[in-house]
Amino acid sequence: METEVEVLLLTFNGDSFLAEQLDSLINQREVQIHLTVSDDGSTDETIRLLQRYENRFKSFQILSGPRNGPWENYRFLIRNRRTRHPVAFCDQDDIWHPKKIKTQFQQIPNIDEPYMVSTNVCLFGKRKFGKLHDGTYQNHLIRNISQGCTQLMTSPFADLLEDVEYPEQFPSDWWHYIIAKEIKCHIFHDECLVFYRIHDSNFIGVPSKFAKFKKLFNIANRYHLKFASMTEKAIVYLDQASINGLIKEVSPEREMLRSLLSTKGFTKIVQVAKLLIARNVDKYTKLRIILFTVLKNA
Repeated sequence: METEVEVLLLTFNGDSFLAEQLDSLINQREVQIHLTVSDDGSTDETIRLLQRYENRFKSFQILSGPRNGPWENYRFLIRNRRTRHPVAFCDQDDIWHPKKIKTQFQQIPNIDEPYMVSTNVCLFGKRKFGKLHDGTYQNHLIRNISQGCTQLMTSPFADLLEDVEYPEQFPSDWWHYIIAKEIKCHIFHDECLVFYRIHDSNFIGVPSKFAKFKKLFNIANRYHLKFASMTEKAIVYLDQASINGLIKEVSPEREMLRSLLSTKGFTKIVQVAKLLIARNVDKYTKLRIILFTVLKNA
């Protein structure tokens, strides 16, 4: 028996690569797809290209999106689901492995409970980059390892996202990951099932080696301040969700960062030092913790 899933596709002037993405949806094994598209006001051939694929899916609908960027488009699609089937987010310029959805379904213990499954991604473009994530421990409030194009969630988890307030100017896929980790329903499958295309028009891409070098050493720039602010904002919104009874427990990661915010002086230095020597914390997370601590107390 084939599995049914509702794929939520975000589009905006995507005619250059959209056909390859749609073909990869059609080629999903043992899956029937209900495709819901939110277009953010495309002026190229995107809409006409989508209409040519209309009869290739179990059901098909194009919605007029909020025209306020991809993060708001994620939220719009969550609120405008058409089925009670599990949902998978989809970008317009990637390629899915034929077994992506089937493999993700196999990871879910109970489809009637809140779960979200995300996978690793392989980056490609003019040259091959390889896997994006190395599988080491990450603090979900410091770094997002769940790209939206890999997220497949059960309907009960999507229902929860409708009830939880989204932080303003905050990446929606990162917020989904944070919520899933906080309620202990996130599953990470370390297999490349999405080929993430790197090109000049990416909303959020992968910086060049020079850009990474610059960001690493220019620790006081706006990039790091922005992410430190996002981490603090996420904690505030999570605490409010806990007050409202939507999230029952406080994760160790949230408790640790709240403690860093509230302590001062030598106590804070000791806390940061312990994190820096911890073997189960990756280098990227350690860097962000230092930035979070230093910049928020500058």
